[in-house]
Amino acid sequence: MILLSLNCCNALVCISANSTYSAIHQYGGTIKPTIPISLKMRKFFWAKFYETGQENWKAIALTKKKELKPVFEIPGRPYITLTNEDLVEILSPDFRTF
Repeated sequence: MILLSLNCCNALVCISANSTYSAIHQYGGTIKPTIPISLKMRKFFWAKFYETGQENWKAIALTKKKELKPVFEIPGRPYITLTNEDLVEILSPDFRTF
């Protein structure tokens, strides 16, 4: 669950999200996880090979590697944005009375 917090101190307003992955979604970036290959995963890869016949599943099942290190490029998808209409609303006298 993403929680957005709003802190007001004098004329400063800080809007932030507390989840560990919020920055990567806001700005984008590269993640490089390390995924250990267990016996259960190898069985899954074999099952997918028999199901689909695709050689890449067989290659992963037979690999000598103990772990996978994929690289993922995640594009920025800003969800905390401030438009001109938001700024006008924030600076209006009615908004300051909360």
